[in-house]
Amino acid sequence: ENSRSPSCWPLMEAGELELLPEEVKRHFQRQQEEQLLAISRSPEWTAIRESVDWEVLPGLDRWQHPWSRHYVGGALAPFSWERARERCSNGKHEMWAVAFGEFTTNFSSTAQGGAVASVFDVSTAIVGMVASRRK
Repeated sequence: ENSRSPSCWPLMEAGELELLPEEVKRHFQRQQEEQLLAISRSPEWTAIRESVDWEVLPGLDRWQHPWSRHYVGGALAPFSWERARERCSNGKHEMWAVAFGEFTTNFSSTAQGGAVASVFDVSTAIVGMVASRRK
């Protein structure tokens, strides 16, 4: 059996995450909670959430397969996000609110270009997958 096959990923990931010290897990869980709180306090995102034109999509469990090891969306990711889909776009238009963590900044204390590119890569892949399924 191929050791990279999807059937073995959950076991491999669960084992790796269980090895993390509890204080490390708590740090990353606290970071995610703080980032999601910051997103929820954004006036722009609040307007999207309250709009009848947008559907807020359920979040992903960062600690579960297949996301747990993902750089952008996984358990140890330096990012948190919420996303909404425009109701009239057939899944082709999404709006993302992203909080960048402490290790994603550049010398100007803004989001570093590679961090932005990582989020852009994931967001376009997700929107593309959703849109292609709805054809």
